[in-house]
Amino acid sequence: MFVDLSVNNDKTFQVGDKIKVGFDGKILESNPAQINTLSVELIE
Repeated sequence: MFVDLSVNNDKTFQVGDKIKVGFDGKILESNPAQINTLSVELIE
């Protein structure tokens, strides 16, 4: 699945980070699957 993390420009994410992703509920049937990302938060 492709998730665009650039909606949160205040944080740089690293491999292994746990994140919470908000999206509009639609999943595009592409390869890889994609979502319309609305928010991304780091879970600490």
